[in-house]
Amino acid sequence: MDRPAEHPLAPRRALSTLARTLALAGLSSLIALPAARASGGDGYEENAYAPEHHVTEAALPGYAAGRLGVVPGSYWRVYLALAWRAAQGHPLSAAETTALNVDGWHVGPTAPDWQARHDEDATGIAAWLATRAQAGAAPVKIEAERATPDYSFFLNCPKDAFDRARQTLAERQRQSVAAPQWAARWLAQQDAVFANCSPPGVQFGQATQPPAVLPPALPAEAPAWLRADHAYQSAAALFYAGQYEAARQRFLAIALDGSSPWQPWGRYLAARCLLRQATLALGPDGQPERSERTRQWLSTARDELSAQAPKFAPAAALLGWVDARLRPAEKAAELAGPLSQAPMDAAQVRALSDYLVLLDSLEQQPGLENRPGLMQAGDPMTRWIGAMQAGDEQRPAALALARREAQAAPAGSPAAVLWLAALLAQAQPRPAALQLSETERRAAEAVPASSPLYLHLRYHLLRLQIEGGQAAAADAEVSRLLAHPPQPMDTATRNRWLALKLVTAPTLEAFLAAAPRQMAETGAGTPIAREDAASATGAATPPAAPVMGLDEDFPRRLYRALPLSLLKTLPTRPDLPAAVKTGLIEAVWTRAVLLGDWATADTWAPTLAQGRGTTAHLYTRFVQATTPEAKRLAATVIFVNTPELHPHRVDPQGNDTEWGCQGWGTGAQDALALTPPAFLSPAQQAEARREQALLDALPNRNAYLAPTLLAWAQGKPADPEAPKALHFFVASTRNECRPPVPANGQPAPEPTYSRDAFRLLHKLWPDSDWARTTRYHYGGR
Repeated sequence: MDRPAEHPLAPRRALSTLARTLALAGLSSLIALPAARASGGDGYEENAYAPEHHVTEAALPGYAAGRLGVVPGSYWRVYLALAWRAAQGHPLSAAETTALNVDGWHVGPTAPDWQARHDEDATGIAAWLATRAQAGAAPVKIEAERATPDYSFFLNCPKDAFDRARQTLAERQRQSVAAPQWAARWLAQQDAVFANCSPPGVQFGQATQPPAVLPPALPAEAPAWLRADHAYQSAAALFYAGQYEAARQRFLAIALDGSSPWQPWGRYLAARCLLRQATLALGPDGQPERSERTRQWLSTARDELSAQAPKFAPAAALLGWVDARLRPAEKAAELAGPLSQAPMDAAQVRALSDYLVLLDSLEQQPGLENRPGLMQAGDPMTRWIGAMQAGDEQRPAALALARREAQAAPAGSPAAVLWLAALLAQAQPRPAALQLSETERRAAEAVPASSPLYLHLRYHLLRLQIEGGQAAAADAEVSRLLAHPPQPMDTATRNRWLALKLVTAPTLEAFLAAAPRQMAETGAGTPIAREDAASATGAATPPAAPVMGLDEDFPRRLYRALPLSLLKTLPTRPDLPAAVKTGLIEAVWTRAVLLGDWATADTWAPTLAQGRGTTAHLYTRFVQATTPEAKRLAATVIFVNTPELHPHRVDPQGNDTEWGCQGWGTGAQDALALTPPAFLSPAQQAEARREQALLDALPNRNAYLAPTLLAWAQGKPADPEAPKALHFFVASTRNECRPPVPANGQPAPEPTYSRDAFRLLHKLWPDSDWARTTRYHYGGR
C-alpha cells in the first residue's frame, strides 16, 4: 500500500509517484494511525431480495454504467457517489468498475481486510519470526494489533515494520561478521521493540496500560552503530507502547544527532508521535477526544511536516492526511469535483476511498456542533448524498435543499434530474409540507426514459400515488413498466417494482402472482457442500440457478390486510406460494379460534391435525365439542401442547410479532407496509381492521390461556391431558415475552400464573410423571 510506513528500521526508499501525487496520500493510514474499530457482533443482515445498503456484485457493472434502477437513500455512500457520477453523464466502464474493487462500503486496495490483520503472513510477522529463527533466537509470540481503553483496537505495528526489521538485521549481521555478538544484541533490542506491539494481558476497555518494554542497556564497549540503533529502537519502543510524548522527545534528539543514520527520520517520526497522540486521545467520557488540544497537536504536526516536505517525500505525502483531520469539509470538496467526472484511474480510486472516509467525519451527530452534516457541505455531490440519506428528522431540510438545488439547475439538466431524484425519494403524501408540488411532479414526469434515473423517478411518483390512496389508478403504469421496462432491470430493482405491484394488484390472482421474488444475490442458496467441493478441487463454482422465495412484504400484507373470510380461502388455491401454506393454515385456525369463528376452525382442524401424531386426537376433541366454552377449552389444550401455533399478527407499525408480544424491527424499510392491496373491497378492509383491532388487544399467549386452563384443572378432571397441559404450560412460561410497557410507563405486576399452575399440578397430581419432571416455575414468587 502506498502510504508512509509506521516504523522505518532502515533508511527507506522514496514513496511511489502515485503516493506523492495523491491529494490525500496516506489518508488510508487512518487504519495505521490508527482507525480504531469497535468490537461487536457479526449479526449484520440485509434483505436478500432488495438489499437496503449495497448493489449486488452481479448488478454493480450495470449500475456503475448508468443502469441505476431504484436508488434507495439507505445505500452506502459509495453507491450514491457512483449514482451521482453516472447521472452526471460520466458512467464507469467495466474495467473501471473492476478497478474500484468495491467491498461493502469500501473501495480500492486500501479497503480493510480485518482477517489479514491476524494472518502472520499478511502482517509480515511470519517472515520476521523465520528470520529470527535463522539467527538462532528463541521463539516469541508477536501480534500486530493493540487494544485500547475504549473497547477498540488498532494496527499498532504494520507490515513495513517487520519487513524493515528483517532488512536491517541482515545489514547488521554483515557489519558485525567479526563480532557477531553485536548483531545478536541488536536482535534482542528489536525483540523489546516488538514486545510493545500487543502486550500480553491487555484487555478491551482496560484503562491502565502496561509500562513500555525498552531495549536493555548497552555495555560501554558497544560499537557506535549499535548505540545509534539503540537510541532509535528505544524511541520506537516508547512509540508502540503509547508513550508518545517521551517517544517524541527521543526522536527530536535523534534529529539533532548528525552522526546517526536515523537523523533524517527524527523530525518526521516526532511529528508522527503527535498524530498518534491526537488520534488515540480519549475524553472524560471515554470517547475519542476532539478538542482544541488534539487540534493543536495536529496543527503542530502539520507545521513540522510542511517544513520537511520540500526535501522529504514521506512528510509531503502525509500532509494530505493531516489536512483531512484539520479541515475535512474542505478536503472532501476538493476530492468531490474530480470524482464526479474524471476517469476512474488508480489515483481516483484512492481519492474515492479517502472521500468516503472523510464523509464519515462530516456526518452530523448529536453533541457534535462542529459537524453541520453532509447537507451543509461545500460541494453538490456531498450535499446530494446527505439529502438522499436524510432520516425522518432531517426530511424537511432535505426536501428544502433538493427544491433549492433543482430550481437553481437548468431545467432537464443532469443536475436538475439528480435533485429531483432526491426530492422524490424524500417526499411523502402527507403532511402538505412534505408533498410534491404540481410543478415538481410534472418535471419528474418529463424526464426521458433514457435518463439513468428514469426508473427511480417513476418508482417514487407511483409510490406517492399509491400511498396517497390511489393504488388502483397506479396499477396500469406499474404493470407496463414491469412488462416492458425502457431499461434493463436488475433483480433488486425488479423486486422493488414487484413490491409496488403487490399493492396495486386489481385482483387476488394478480396479488398472488406478484409475491414470488428472485433472490438478488446470485450465490444465495448454494449448498455449503457444493462450495466446499469446488474449493477443494480448485474448480470454479458453477453459476447458481435463480433462487425464488418470498420477501417480507407478502406475509406482512397477507396477515395485516386480509380478513379471515379471505384468508381461509387461500390454502386450497394452486397459485398460493407453497412457502406460506403451512403457516397460513395455522394462522387461519388460530385466528378463527381467537375471533370465535367456530365453523372455520372446525373446517381446518382436520387439516391441521395431519402429521401431528401426539396431538391429532386433540383436534378431534375440538371438532366434537358442541358449545363455545367447550371449544375454547379444547383449543386451549391444543395451544398449550403446540406452542408454534400463533395468529401471525403484524402490529400497527408493520412489524411481525408473536402472540401478544411487542413487535421487533421498525417496519420503516417498507414505505408501503400499511397500504392495503387495491383488490380489497371497502367492506373487506373494514372487516380486516376490526379483526386486527381484536388481535392487537390480545394479552400475551400465556396470560390468554391461563384463566381457561387453570379453571379447568382446578376441578381435577379425570383426564390425562390435564397434568400434561399444566406441565407444558409451566415450561412455556420460562422464556415468555413480556407485554409492552403501557404508555404511563408503569409495567404491569409480575404474573402469577406460572406459580399457580405449578402448585396446582403438584397438589392434584403429585405422583404423576408430569409433576416429577416439572421441578420449577417461572415468575410469581
